[in-house]
This record gives sequence, structure tokens and C-alpha cells, in this order.
Amino acid sequence: MKTREFKEFIGGSIDQVLKYLSVEMVSILRELSLALKSLSFGDNFESFQATLTLAAGEEAKIRNALATVPTKKIIVRHAGDSSIIDGAPWDINFVTLKNTGAAAATVTVIFMR
Repeated sequence: MKTREFKEFIGGSIDQVLKYLSVEMVSILRELSLALKSLSFGDNFESFQATLTLAAGEEAKIRNALATVPTKKIIVRHAGDSSIIDGAPWDINFVTLKNTGAAAATVTVIFMR
């Protein structure tokens, strides 16, 4: 989002100052509202996304793309009759997921700080 320049205001009565501030405030709120509505999930959270296929019983290591150990995950897409859980403890280098089901699964996961 680019920074905004205010219109120049040169002196005047209190009523003129109040009108100027009111117009500027409404304009800024409108711009802010539009900007906030266009933010994506990734814009709001420090995170990374991974898509992978896990065979039945497989545990997969995924390179951690964050500068810290993730604390949460959201599975945003899951195809297959299985259950996906956290695998080995996560660290600064890798996160792990495990398929505890009897069938393969393809998942898209968002890991968050």
C-alpha cells in the first residue's frame, strides 16, 4: 500500500479546519477499508504453504520456510480417505506430517508462526 499525501490546507476558520479534517478522514477510511478487504490470508500471517502426497502410514519431512518454529497448521485442502496429524516434533529446519490412515492422501497445509 502506498503512502498518501494530504491536500494542502492554508489557514481559515475553525469550521473550515473541521470540514477539511472531516473530508480527509472519510477519504482515508475509504482507502483503508478497500486495502484491508484486498488482503489475503498470507498477507495477515507469517506463514508458508506446502502441498504433498502421503502414502498410508507415511511420515513426511517438510522444509520449514519460516525463521522460527511454526506453532500452528491449517489443512486447507485434503483429498483421500485418511487422517493427517503432526509427525515428529517440529524444529527450525523441518516440520513433519504423518498419514495415519489406510489410504494415500494429498494435502495442502499452511504452517504459521
